[in-house]
Amino acid sequence: MINIIPSKKTITSRIKCISIIILLLSLLMLNINLLSADENNEWTATLNITTDNELSDTIIFGEKSNASNNKDSFDMPKPPAPQPPYIRAWFNTDLTSPYNLLWEEYKTDSSETNTWHFTIDYEDTTESESTTTITWDKSILKTTDYTHINLTYNNEVVATMLTEDSYSYTQQVGNSYDFQITCQTAELLPNEKEENNETNPFFIIAPLLIIIMIGIIVIYWMKNKK
Repeated sequence: MINIIPSKKTITSRIKCISIIILLLSLLMLNINLLSADENNEWTATLNITTDNELSDTIIFGEKSNASNNKDSFDMPKPPAPQPPYIRAWFNTDLTSPYNLLWEEYKTDSSETNTWHFTIDYEDTTESESTTTITWDKSILKTTDYTHINLTYNNEVVATMLTEDSYSYTQQVGNSYDFQITCQTAELLPNEKEENNETNPFFIIAPLLIIIMIGIIVIYWMKNKK
């Protein structure tokens, strides 16, 4: 029996082929992980509440895949009110105290609709009213799957949160103002559908190129074995 020992050049060529295949498979797995992460759309947004006399507060809301719309470990109760003057905001829930007033409220991720209810209270011993401003980072909200995110007061939309980043109003001392944040995915116009359905070409081309290159390398390797 003749034992044919591959030449050093052949061995080196095969090692290079194997290395390239491993690299390409790694890129393919990375591409799959990126796609998977894109589908898991968790997000966190902060509402900053300020007054013209330099009082401030914040509340935080968002979605997590393993959160519920009931009491869970992600929800953080709001601390008691300090001594006046202060501006104080909290999310309202149907949960038992102290989870009925939340500093941070996370809901389960949804591609259709979600709503947060929050209240802003202003107390001052020297002023009778203040211009209160609510601000947020619209770039964070644009990362969600929602097509409409509205800030509502008295059943009226006062800000479209995907295109605006603030809302100001006059608040009387001792009065609480109730707002809602409503997130919805609605039917889009044809041109909006096309814009929202755009896919990064990398996610389409990369797997095809990797498969083709692996095929070429395998064919080249098989020819060298003969």
